[in-house]
Amino acid sequence: MPLSNQALGDYIAPLERLLQGNPAGQTAALTGYLRKLEAFGETADHEAIERTLQLLGTAVGGRKKWQSPFRDSGILAYALHGLSTVRHEDPIAKQCLRVVGNSVADNDTNRELVVRDLQSITGCLTSPELRLTALAVLFNLCNDFDPAKAAAATLRLDATISTYLVLDRIPGAAVDYATDLLSWTTSHLTDAQFKDEVSLETFKSLLNVALQYDEDHYLEYVAILVHYLQDPDFQQRVVTPKLLDDLVSLMLDFEARLEPDEIEAVFQELATSKNAESAMSDDAKVLLLAQLIGSISAASSTDVFARNFNVRSPVIERLEAKLRTPWDSAFPSTICACVTLGNLAMSDEVCTDMVKIMELHLRLITILKKSAKPALLYAAAGFMRHLTFPEANRALLADAGLMEACCRLLVLEDPSVRGEAAAMLCKLVTNNFHNIEKVMYETVGPETETADEEISADTVIFSHIVEQSLAPSAPLPSTTMKNPMIELGRTIVAILRYLGRPKAEKDVEAVQLQILQVPQIARPIAQLVRQRFYPDARSEGLLGLGLLAQTLEGAAHIAEEIKEDSALLETIKEHANATDAGIAQQAPSTASRDHQNAIVLLQALQNNAVRELQEAVGEVLRTSRLTKWTQYSRIRRSLSKQNWDNTWRRSSGDVSVLSSPGRDSPGRTRGELPRRATDTTPSRVRGSTYIGNAAGDRPKTPIRVQDAIGEIEEISPGTVLKDLPARERLKGKGMKRTNTAPA
Repeated sequence: MPLSNQALGDYIAPLERLLQGNPAGQTAALTGYLRKLEAFGETADHEAIERTLQLLGTAVGGRKKWQSPFRDSGILAYALHGLSTVRHEDPIAKQCLRVVGNSVADNDTNRELVVRDLQSITGCLTSPELRLTALAVLFNLCNDFDPAKAAAATLRLDATISTYLVLDRIPGAAVDYATDLLSWTTSHLTDAQFKDEVSLETFKSLLNVALQYDEDHYLEYVAILVHYLQDPDFQQRVVTPKLLDDLVSLMLDFEARLEPDEIEAVFQELATSKNAESAMSDDAKVLLLAQLIGSISAASSTDVFARNFNVRSPVIERLEAKLRTPWDSAFPSTICACVTLGNLAMSDEVCTDMVKIMELHLRLITILKKSAKPALLYAAAGFMRHLTFPEANRALLADAGLMEACCRLLVLEDPSVRGEAAAMLCKLVTNNFHNIEKVMYETVGPETETADEEISADTVIFSHIVEQSLAPSAPLPSTTMKNPMIELGRTIVAILRYLGRPKAEKDVEAVQLQILQVPQIARPIAQLVRQRFYPDARSEGLLGLGLLAQTLEGAAHIAEEIKEDSALLETIKEHANATDAGIAQQAPSTASRDHQNAIVLLQALQNNAVRELQEAVGEVLRTSRLTKWTQYSRIRRSLSKQNWDNTWRRSSGDVSVLSSPGRDSPGRTRGELPRRATDTTPSRVRGSTYIGNAAGDRPKTPIRVQDAIGEIEEISPGTVLKDLPARERLKGKGMKRTNTAPA
């Protein structure tokens, strides 16, 4: 029979005095009250139970010294058991939650007990009356206690909370708890959980919540979304028209909320190269927007994106509009636009349409000529390089000013930007005599002089290429990026290769003579031969020196290089003297080609070089494994039959993909990640919470290079195929690309 009001008061008074005293040594007394609670349960005296638990919950919430006695006496276990037996509508349920929540605050021993019955607490979330208290209890249980976070992840607490958030069923006072729990749970998902449908639905719900913009929790929502997006497998699941459009909306909305100095910081954060003056930002907004842009950009490099989108997709048109904004008012999202559109430029047809119909190259060239933001320049240059692949585009791009833009980029400090510029120049002159003539006779223009006052606007582009190939450069942030020294050397070789074709244009000889007047013309090519990191570039270097050595003037240039650096001749000798066994240890086709080209180069030097060099070269030829003239003639006859043009063609419409270096692809690390919301947002105090009740004279050339070109072995088709746009996609931070330099 329930106690009367008088009896209940007489019962409560000593309990209040007990709880106001010293908790030490009170375990036995608390055990007595536990027995009374059990007795009240037998008589269905709910009011007495509620009042008792209320006093207990308040006491342990105010004085943590009661936590151990509550555990030892069984009070904590009683309250925990009550959560699974009492109806949620019963006021006792809330008091049980209070006792549990206040007993586990900063107490791992009690947490170990409670986490075993975590489901009884999460089950209370279904009750609107208990939701606030239950979230507070879960916060106290999980705060700085990984076993509870992992258990919550197993129960997919993240999905439950995100559903309530998107339905606006989380009380305002509990949103702090909900967002922290959502972050902690997400960071403890297993690989299998991360890839299941529940995670995708959770992501969708949270994206909708973020788009509604809650100023107090916006950054935390974005941080959790970015955490999902940095997983390469998850990226492929979000490149659907609806989700990608929502992500772009989030990016543009986020961007619009930043101040000008924060926008500039995002540009710096997205730059591939960092220096002491542009150290990593510690501003959560800057970091998160940079990561969001990088993640969306990375998602556009997936095969699924290529299948689901084209240049007329609505979300792509939104990004295109960002690219068409004036260059001096570009936002970080313009970088995303460059990468995304660049990843659609994977066939000749699309690339030519982007130039001839959409005229996107005009906006890109303006950016390349005017912008001073390395991150934007790198992304725009990567996109533009894709547009240089179709031969039909190359003359149009050069006439629109791309060469002058590249010349400007070559004098900037960022090595990745310089590398992209050099790679574009190499493409522009490949198989294009119109552009080769522009390189030989036109000047770098005023933009280059503005970027570097020591360089005159009247400097001939080819001279500029030679000078910049020899200029010191900062280290590349990644070996997957274009190396400016290598790409400029390859540019010179591409010019020499075209000029040496048997059926080249009638004005070729004049251009050949012009090349030979450039000081140090042989040095950039010699650099290709001396380096050992890019084997295919070394092969091109041997080819280029062989072409140059076919004339007296060219051989003289090479002789000067050998006088400056005897190691060059030693390197050539190394390839000329390669044994069958040595070739077998390397890539056979590359090693054999290098050996044969070295022999042809040395023979040309012996014929055309100064006496001292003739003697040294002759000794190498006499000691090489190909000493018989009949063998050498056989090589010449074999090489002259090669059809070189075919080695530099690519099939139109190839849409295969060469995957990124881990995008430098950011993989996702399990566990408590730095990019989760609780680590990247302005932090709240993470303590436990109390749970209460509520052109000059030209020298004569004695030998036409065309007459000797058949002696040089061309680079194999496999080398060029590495550089197909259809096999390379631009990457997010960013924006790193698959290595197409010889490797």
